[in-house]
Amino acid sequence: MTRGRLWLADRILFVILLIALAILIALFSQANIQSDSIDYYAILQKLTGNDHPPIVENLHFMAERSPGYSLAAVIPYCLVVWPLSMAFNTDRQISVQDQDGFQGMMQIPPYPLPSTGIFFHDFYLGGSIFQWKIILALLITSYLALFGGIWLIARTLRLESKNMPGISIILLVILASPIFMINVLQTPSYATLFAFGLSCGFSFSFTRACRSKNRVDELLCGLVLGALVLTRLETALMLAVVMMCLAADRDFRFCKNLAAGAITWLPVLFAYNMVLFGNPFHASILAGDINLIMINPGYISDCLINPASGVVFWSTLTVLGIIGLCVGRKERHQRVFLACSAAMIGLYLVRVPVMYLHTGAGTMEIGGIPIGMPATRDSALALVRSDMNRYLTLLVPFAVLGLQGLPGVIFRALRPPGFPPRKALIEP
Repeated sequence: MTRGRLWLADRILFVILLIALAILIALFSQANIQSDSIDYYAILQKLTGNDHPPIVENLHFMAERSPGYSLAAVIPYCLVVWPLSMAFNTDRQISVQDQDGFQGMMQIPPYPLPSTGIFFHDFYLGGSIFQWKIILALLITSYLALFGGIWLIARTLRLESKNMPGISIILLVILASPIFMINVLQTPSYATLFAFGLSCGFSFSFTRACRSKNRVDELLCGLVLGALVLTRLETALMLAVVMMCLAADRDFRFCKNLAAGAITWLPVLFAYNMVLFGNPFHASILAGDINLIMINPGYISDCLINPASGVVFWSTLTVLGIIGLCVGRKERHQRVFLACSAAMIGLYLVRVPVMYLHTGAGTMEIGGIPIGMPATRDSALALVRSDMNRYLTLLVPFAVLGLQGLPGVIFRALRPPGFPPRKALIEP
């Protein structure tokens, strides 16, 4: 098969899979909020000056959430949702009942609510209101980040090689990851999809900056990476790794520009703290009520190789992509992406949820909120499966680069002596 035919088949498959993803979202996406998304919803409610009572009484964990996702959602709220809410507004009354589950958290509303069913309907929940305009702003933000991230990965692959097939790998990685698809369809109001989009933006901007050596590209890369840190605090480790790699290469100009771009978000963080907490230096975001930093061999094993929860089984293509970065060609940006991947995986393996450590303990109160512990070993593995594989979505753009180059690595390793090079086999 010629390179042109491979390229065409790859593009056709990409379009088919992209349409399939869009159809799945249109048919099965849910607008409920639960666990983490309750806090993102509450943050956006406060940022938009909404005077309705909070959706839940105790928002202890809201102060510990990184604000980037909710801050970004203010933009579609102001540009799209708020004008719509001025023109259309009807109400529907429902009641909320606590649901059983190892997290001890209720789902609001208490039944699966299709995303298409929220338009122009507010839901009364006792003394508070679940407002369609707030949840819609979060959903718009998530799905723009998802499809924007896919486009940015495709742009990154084009920077790698304009004519090399592999763009369909992006959708294959997403659709083949059950936990990624759960976040796409069942919990799109988590920050996961927005963080994925920003990670894709970092992958593209860093690759372009390495190739162009342009000051503006370097500043933009720092700006995107800083936004990622504002959305997921743990990615500050990724920022540190990139800075150390640049310093090791003695590229101090890039290092300085990257830092300048990232620091741009500090005034935004200070303003956010002032608006919500009355103190620009409010530091509750650094609290760790839910996760502990420790080395737990059982947790590490469950995260990596347990068939019920490990990333080897539940994020197989992502893991193969990281391996591809290990064994493939070592251009500068690929070395940095590999270092970032290793650092983030290492961090996630030692960030152990409190719930995992108290399996079978019933209910534990954290910040005045009763949190249900996993009742059984299977429930604990379900928690690990959800958390670890969800965190790995940050590494998908790096993994796609590794997957694109992996067939060439395998071919070179298995090619008999004197066999024609791979390029000769796909040329006319």
